[in-house]
Amino acid sequence: MASFLGIDLSKETFHACLLGDHAEAEKAFPNTSKGFEQLTAWLKRRVSGVAFGFDDINADDLM
Repeated sequence: MASFLGIDLSKETFHACLLGDHAEAEKAFPNTSKGFEQLTAWLKRRVSGVAFGFDDINADDLM
């Protein structure tokens, strides 16, 4: 089975949730280029391949 990564972005941080065959992992990162480097390293320790999904809906868009 493939692994799937969901990312919720905010101004200061982003939260990643990784779903795979036998486990789920969650982690928060700073919303900076360093944070995305940390995400890449975190993923490489857990999976060999991943599909990304991003939610681009802003709460203001819903009002």
